[in-house]
Amino acid sequence: MGSHSSADARATCDTRHMQAHGLPTPTTSWTLDELLGKLASHDHVNSVMLLGSTGTAVFTPTSDYDVLLVFSVLPAPLRIVNTWIDGRLAEIFCTTTAAIERILRAPTPWPDTSEEATVLGWLKSSRVHFDRDGDLNRSQTRTAMVPTPELPGDHAIYEAWRKIGYNLAQVKRYLVADDPVSQTVIELRLLYSVDEVKAHYFTVRRLGWRGEKPAIRYWTDHDPDFLAKLREYFAETDRRERVALYEELAQLALAPVADLWGFAETAISLGAAYGSGGTLDAPSPVQARDYWQDLLN
Repeated sequence: MGSHSSADARATCDTRHMQAHGLPTPTTSWTLDELLGKLASHDHVNSVMLLGSTGTAVFTPTSDYDVLLVFSVLPAPLRIVNTWIDGRLAEIFCTTTAAIERILRAPTPWPDTSEEATVLGWLKSSRVHFDRDGDLNRSQTRTAMVPTPELPGDHAIYEAWRKIGYNLAQVKRYLVADDPVSQTVIELRLLYSVDEVKAHYFTVRRLGWRGEKPAIRYWTDHDPDFLAKLREYFAETDRRERVALYEELAQLALAPVADLWGFAETAISLGAAYGSGGTLDAPSPVQARDYWQDLLN
C-alpha cells in the first residue's frame, strides 16, 4: 500500500512539474509586433530575424510564426520556445552572437542536415527585423564567404538505400502473418517508413531537406509522378494495397541510384563497430563486402 502511495506521489509531482512549464501565456492575444517590440527592448536581445513566410507576402491565414532571437548573453537554457502569438502557433529559435560567429568562421562546410547549416541558411535568406548594433546585417554579408553546406555524400546515399530496403523487407515480412499484433506492427512501421522514404528521396538526389511545403513544391515542379503516388498512398485504406504503394514509393525514391535490395541479397551498414562511438571518415562498401565474404569462406 505504501509503495503505491509513493509512486502516486511521484507521478503527481511529475505532472505538476510539467504543468508548471505549460502555463497560459499573455502572448496568445499579443500581435507579433507587440511581442517583437517587447523582446527588442531587453538588454540581452541583440537582434531578431523573421524566418520562412513570417513577415512576407506569402504569409497566409493558416501560416505560423517563425522567429530567430539572437542574444548577446543567454543566461538560461533557452533553445526553442513553442508558444502562441495572436492566436497563431509560433516557434522561436534562440541563438547567440557567439554561436553565429562560430558558424561563420567554419573552415570547412557544415553538413547540410546540421543545425549550423540551418542557421546559415536563415542568415542567407531571412529578413532582419531588429539589429541593435548591426551585427546581424554584417553576418548576412559574411555568409557569401562561408563554404556551402555539405550535401549528402556517397555514404549517406548508400545508407538511405540500405535503410529503405530494410524497412520495406520488415513490413513485407509482417504482411504474411495474419495475427492482429503483426498487422498492427505494419501500421506502426508504415508511420515512419513512408516518412523515411519521403526524406531520403532528397538524400539520394544530393538535395537538402527544407521542409514539407518546399518538398511538395519540388515534386510539383520536378516529379509529379512521385507526388501523385504519395497522395494515392494517403488515400488508400486497404492495408495490402498501402504496402504495395509504399514499395512503389520506395522504388521511385531510389530510382536515380539503384534498385531496392531484398530477398536473397545482403546489404551492409558501414561504419565503426556497433556501440563503439567511433566514426569513419570514408567507409568503403567494397572493403566491408569483401571482408564479410571472407568471413563466410
